[in-house]
Formats: sequence, structure tokens, C-alpha cells
Amino acid sequence: MRFIVFILNILEIIGNIGAFLFIPIIFKFIFHRKEWHLYYRSIFSSVIVACTIHTLSSVVIYTIIFHVNKIPVLGENFELTHVYSLARYFLKGSCGTVRICLWILVIERTVATVKKKNYELHHNYIVAVILFIIPFAYGYNMDNIGHFWPFYRNNYVKFCIAFDCLTLLVLIILWLLNRKLHQLHHVKVLTLSEKFQISENIRLAKLSLPVTILFILDNYTFNIIFSISMLTPEEDEFLTLLNYGSLAYCYAGFFIFVLYQYKEKISLQFPIGRNKVVNLSNNDVSSKNNDNSQKHDKTQVIKMKNANNKLVPMDYDQKSYFNVYANSW
Repeated sequence: MRFIVFILNILEIIGNIGAFLFIPIIFKFIFHRKEWHLYYRSIFSSVIVACTIHTLSSVVIYTIIFHVNKIPVLGENFELTHVYSLARYFLKGSCGTVRICLWILVIERTVATVKKKNYELHHNYIVAVILFIIPFAYGYNMDNIGHFWPFYRNNYVKFCIAFDCLTLLVLIILWLLNRKLHQLHHVKVLTLSEKFQISENIRLAKLSLPVTILFILDNYTFNIIFSISMLTPEEDEFLTLLNYGSLAYCYAGFFIFVLYQYKEKISLQFPIGRNKVVNLSNNDVSSKNNDNSQKHDKTQVIKMKNANNKLVPMDYDQKSYFNVYANSW
């Protein structure tokens, strides 16, 4: 058992570190996605922040497990108890945050589909901030919600499964519906705004599907195991951490998918020296100084003709130019 725990800890740490390495790239990627709607970017950013918290908390937890050489159970005293409990709190909250982000993403895309005629005109930064905060407010207050709402606490697993399945179903319907609208745009007269919104709905729904499917399948599998098994506290904690850790591979796969979908928009130029760049598209190495000198060497001649098809002199000095400009009025 200890050997299995050791191997799984190694795999979990590798997965979380791998996912964490993608996060700066994804943040930069989101920053440059100006074509995304403000609300979608806000919710998507919440997902990435939650993934960041998830990976860092997981690394702390698995490092402590290596240190104490056992699976700690919440409530018992051991070395680094407070650090473990705090990391466990952030880890659990990050998963709840990602779940509510997926729900809100589907709602946002549903509204975008319904209001496709003028949805791009809705840009309220206060709403964007609220959409960013709401997932964290839910994710890190699940225990408080369960305390005040016993039905939620007693049926949390069923509640999550039902809403996750509904989320996936609605997202697939939105994707298919917008694809259908896109195919019919030659028959039905659509405005430019509608065409743009339909294209964005297809792209963003397709972008949201992988993380939704992976997240739901991962949690659904472990929820079934929890519901049919009689586990000791240590086994329950082990499976819970395994569930959280496996999500890191889901996130890493999602990051790779996102970058692959937008590979044509990712810059292929990287600096290799003070004044040189490499263009990966044609393996050409050029000097910025040479480019600038070539630009200055090129002269552009502007020719204008009057109504009699005669060239209009363009070599005026400044005073003559203003005289001509004044007389033209």
C-alpha cells in the first residue's frame, strides 16, 4: 500500500507541476484574446486562477504526505497539521470554483445565443468583476452553505451529478444549435453582429466542451466509487486526494487543447538576441536593424491627377501647401 501511495504521489506531483507550467502561457493567451466577450474572458480567467490554486495546493499536500510518510486524516494531529489543513481547504475550494465556473460559462453562452443580435454591445465591467468573484464565493463557502442548508449537504453528490450532466447537455445543445444557425446563414438573412456572435458561440462552446467533459467524467467516476464503497477514513482521504490530483491531468489536457485550437493566432516569433528574431513559420533569421534600414530606403511616390488628367505638383513647401489648402475652401 505504501508503495502504491508513493507512486501515485509522484504521478500527482508531476501532473500538477506540468499543469502549473502551462498557466503563465494561458494567462498571456487570455490577455491577447480581445475578440472574446468580456464576460467570457472574466469567467475563463476564474477557471485559470482556480487551476493555479489547485496545482499549488496539491503540490504542498503531496509534499507533506512524502514528509510524514502516510495519508493524513483531517482532524488528527500530526506534523504540519495546520499547513495541510489550509492547503486542503484551498484545494477543495478550487474544485468547487471550477464546477460553478462551468455552470456560469454555459449560462453566459446561452445568453449570448439568445441575444446574438446585440450581445457584443453588453460590456459592463462591474458585471465582469461579479462573474469573476461569484465562483470563488461559492467554492470556498460550500461548507457554510451545507451548514445552513442541510438538504444541500446531505445530497451534495447527487446535486453535483445532476447539474454537471445538465451543464454538459446544454453546452452540447448550444454548440449544435449555433452550428445549425451557421449553416443556415445563407438562407436566412443575418446581420453582421449575428454572424460574428454565432461564430464565436461555436468556437467558445467547442473550447469549453473538453474541460467540461473531463471534469465531469473524473468527478462522476469517483462519486460512484464513494457511493458504492465502505471506506475507512484513511481510504476516503486517499481517494479524495486521488480525485483532486487526477484533475491536474484534466486541466493540463485542457490547456493543450486551448493552445492547439488557437495555434494560428499564437505568435511564432521569439527573440534570440539583441537585434535578431526567429520566424518559425519560414525559419528565417533577420536583423531588426536591417529591416529598419530597408524600410527607410524604400521611397513611395504619390501621384495625383486633376480633372484634365494632368499631374498635380506635390513638391510644395510648407507655406505654399497651406496657401493651396486655404484656397481650396
